[in-house]
Amino acid sequence: MTCAAGGGRLRPGHSRIGGLSSLSATAGSSLGAVLVSVLGAARALLADALSYTVSAWCTPRIRVSEAPPAPRTRSPRLRPEIAEGVRYVFANTTLRTLTLTNSAVSFALGVLNTVWALYLLRELRFTATAFGLVMGAATSGSCAVALLAPRMTRWYGPGPMMLAALALTRPPRSRS
Repeated sequence: MTCAAGGGRLRPGHSRIGGLSSLSATAGSSLGAVLVSVLGAARALLADALSYTVSAWCTPRIRVSEAPPAPRTRSPRLRPEIAEGVRYVFANTTLRTLTLTNSAVSFALGVLNTVWALYLLRELRFTATAFGLVMGAATSGSCAVALLAPRMTRWYGPGPMMLAALALTRPPRSRS
Protein backbone atom coordinates (compact mmCIF):
# COMPACT_ATOMS: atom_id res chain seq x y z
CA MET A 1 0.00 0.00 0.00
CA THR A 2 1.72 3.20 -1.15
CA CYS A 3 0.68 6.82 -1.17
CA ALA A 4 0.68 8.56 -4.52
CA ALA A 5 1.36 11.97 -2.96
CA GLY A 6 4.62 10.89 -1.32
CA GLY A 7 5.78 11.73 2.17
CA GLY A 8 7.01 15.21 1.29
CA ARG A 9 3.66 16.43 -0.01
CA LEU A 10 1.31 14.38 2.14
CA ARG A 11 1.40 16.43 5.36
CA PRO A 12 1.05 19.82 3.63
CA GLY A 13 -1.79 18.35 1.57
CA HIS A 14 -3.58 17.12 4.69
CA SER A 15 -3.02 20.49 6.30
CA ARG A 16 -4.54 22.30 3.33
CA ILE A 17 -7.56 19.99 3.33
CA GLY A 18 -7.99 20.59 7.07
CA GLY A 19 -7.66 24.33 6.58
CA LEU A 20 -10.24 24.37 3.80
CA SER A 21 -12.58 22.22 5.87
CA SER A 22 -12.24 24.60 8.82
CA LEU A 23 -12.68 27.62 6.57
CA SER A 24 -15.83 26.19 5.05
CA ALA A 25 -17.19 25.34 8.52
CA THR A 26 -16.43 28.87 9.72
CA ALA A 27 -17.95 30.53 6.67
CA GLY A 28 -20.88 28.11 6.65
CA SER A 29 -21.78 28.75 10.30
CA SER A 30 -21.54 32.50 9.93
CA LEU A 31 -23.39 32.60 6.61
CA GLY A 32 -26.04 30.27 7.96
CA ALA A 33 -26.57 32.54 10.95
CA VAL A 34 -26.95 35.57 8.70
CA LEU A 35 -29.38 33.74 6.39
CA VAL A 36 -31.53 32.53 9.28
CA SER A 37 -31.66 35.99 10.83
CA VAL A 38 -32.44 37.71 7.50
CA LEU A 39 -34.64 35.13 5.75
CA GLY A 40 -35.96 33.01 8.60
CA ALA A 41 -35.20 29.34 9.23
CA ALA A 42 -37.45 27.85 6.52
CA ARG A 43 -36.18 30.13 3.76
CA ALA A 44 -32.56 29.62 4.87
CA LEU A 45 -33.10 25.86 4.61
CA LEU A 46 -34.58 26.36 1.15
CA ALA A 47 -31.52 28.43 0.15
CA ASP A 48 -29.29 25.62 1.42
CA ALA A 49 -31.21 23.06 -0.66
CA LEU A 50 -30.94 25.35 -3.67
CA SER A 51 -27.17 25.60 -3.20
CA TYR A 52 -26.94 21.79 -3.29
CA THR A 53 -29.02 21.75 -6.47
CA VAL A 54 -26.68 24.27 -8.12
CA SER A 55 -23.70 22.20 -6.98
CA ALA A 56 -25.22 19.00 -8.39
CA TRP A 57 -25.84 20.79 -11.70
CA CYS A 58 -22.27 22.18 -11.85
CA THR A 59 -20.37 19.05 -10.80
CA PRO A 60 -20.78 16.99 -13.99
CA ARG A 61 -19.76 20.04 -16.03
CA ILE A 62 -16.27 20.17 -14.52
CA ARG A 63 -13.79 19.29 -17.24
CA VAL A 64 -10.42 17.91 -16.25
CA SER A 65 -7.87 16.47 -18.62
CA GLU A 66 -6.14 13.47 -17.13
CA ALA A 67 -4.76 10.20 -18.38
CA PRO A 68 -7.25 7.34 -18.54
CA PRO A 69 -6.82 4.80 -15.74
CA ALA A 70 -4.91 1.61 -16.46
CA PRO A 71 -7.23 -1.26 -17.33
CA ARG A 72 -7.92 -3.64 -14.46
CA THR A 73 -6.98 -7.24 -14.91
CA ARG A 74 -9.62 -8.40 -12.45
CA SER A 75 -12.96 -7.07 -11.34
CA PRO A 76 -12.83 -5.19 -8.04
CA ARG A 77 -14.21 -6.98 -5.01
CA LEU A 78 -15.13 -4.36 -2.46
CA ARG A 79 -15.56 -6.54 0.63
CA PRO A 80 -12.21 -8.34 0.34
CA GLU A 81 -10.45 -5.01 -0.25
CA ILE A 82 -12.13 -3.48 2.82
CA ALA A 83 -11.23 -6.56 4.88
CA GLU A 84 -7.60 -6.32 3.68
CA GLY A 85 -7.44 -2.67 4.70
CA VAL A 86 -8.97 -3.36 8.13
CA ARG A 87 -6.52 -6.24 8.71
CA TYR A 88 -3.62 -4.01 7.69
CA VAL A 89 -4.66 -1.20 10.06
CA PHE A 90 -5.35 -3.47 13.03
CA ALA A 91 -2.14 -5.48 12.54
CA ASN A 92 -0.08 -2.30 13.01
CA THR A 93 -0.06 -1.09 16.63
CA THR A 94 0.42 2.57 15.71
CA LEU A 95 -2.30 2.62 13.04
CA ARG A 96 -4.69 0.67 15.28
CA THR A 97 -4.14 3.08 18.19
CA LEU A 98 -4.55 6.16 15.98
CA THR A 99 -7.66 4.77 14.30
CA LEU A 100 -9.40 3.81 17.55
CA THR A 101 -8.40 7.04 19.29
CA ASN A 102 -9.51 9.26 16.42
CA SER A 103 -12.78 7.33 16.08
CA ALA A 104 -13.55 7.72 19.77
CA VAL A 105 -12.62 11.42 19.77
CA SER A 106 -14.69 12.09 16.63
CA PHE A 107 -17.72 10.34 18.13
CA ALA A 108 -17.34 12.21 21.43
CA LEU A 109 -16.96 15.56 19.66
CA GLY A 110 -20.05 14.85 17.56
CA VAL A 111 -22.04 14.25 20.73
CA LEU A 112 -20.48 17.27 22.43
CA ASN A 113 -21.27 19.59 19.52
CA THR A 114 -24.88 18.44 19.48
CA VAL A 115 -25.29 18.97 23.22
CA TRP A 116 -23.42 22.28 22.99
CA ALA A 117 -25.80 23.53 20.31
CA LEU A 118 -28.82 22.54 22.40
CA TYR A 119 -27.30 24.20 25.48
CA LEU A 120 -26.55 27.47 23.70
CA LEU A 121 -29.90 27.66 21.92
CA ARG A 122 -32.25 26.33 24.61
CA GLU A 123 -30.63 27.08 27.95
CA LEU A 124 -28.70 30.26 27.20
CA ARG A 125 -31.28 31.35 24.60
CA PHE A 126 -28.78 32.38 21.95
CA THR A 127 -30.30 33.82 18.82
CA ALA A 128 -29.56 32.04 15.55
CA THR A 129 -27.19 34.86 14.63
CA ALA A 130 -25.29 34.69 17.92
CA PHE A 131 -25.10 30.90 17.68
CA GLY A 132 -23.70 31.05 14.14
CA LEU A 133 -21.13 33.65 15.13
CA VAL A 134 -20.03 31.58 18.15
CA MET A 135 -19.72 28.47 15.96
CA GLY A 136 -17.78 30.48 13.37
CA ALA A 137 -15.42 31.86 16.01
CA ALA A 138 -14.89 28.39 17.45
CA THR A 139 -13.96 26.90 14.10
CA SER A 140 -11.73 29.80 13.04
CA GLY A 141 -9.07 28.61 15.48
CA SER A 142 -8.83 25.33 13.63
CA CYS A 143 -8.14 27.26 10.40
CA ALA A 144 -5.07 28.84 11.99
CA VAL A 145 -3.89 25.53 13.42
CA ALA A 146 -4.29 23.78 10.07
CA LEU A 147 -2.10 26.41 8.43
CA LEU A 148 0.55 26.14 11.15
CA ALA A 149 0.53 22.33 11.40
CA PRO A 150 3.14 21.56 8.69
CA ARG A 151 5.67 23.99 10.17
CA MET A 152 5.04 22.81 13.73
CA THR A 153 5.31 19.17 12.63
CA ARG A 154 8.71 19.91 11.09
CA TRP A 155 9.82 21.54 14.36
CA TYR A 156 8.45 19.01 16.86
CA GLY A 157 7.78 15.85 14.82
CA PRO A 158 4.51 14.09 14.00
CA GLY A 159 4.23 12.08 17.25
CA PRO A 160 4.35 15.04 19.66
CA MET A 161 2.01 17.00 17.38
CA MET A 162 -0.58 14.18 17.39
CA LEU A 163 -0.38 13.96 21.19
CA ALA A 164 -0.72 17.74 21.52
CA ALA A 165 -3.74 17.75 19.20
CA LEU A 166 -5.36 14.98 21.23
CA ALA A 167 -4.63 16.80 24.50
CA LEU A 168 -6.06 20.08 23.19
CA THR A 169 -9.20 18.41 21.78
CA ARG A 170 -10.93 17.70 25.05
CA PRO A 171 -14.43 18.45 26.25
CA PRO A 172 -14.73 21.51 28.49
CA ARG A 173 -14.78 20.87 32.23
CA SER A 174 -18.20 20.77 33.84
CA ARG A 175 -19.05 23.58 36.22
CA SER A 176 -20.76 21.37 38.79
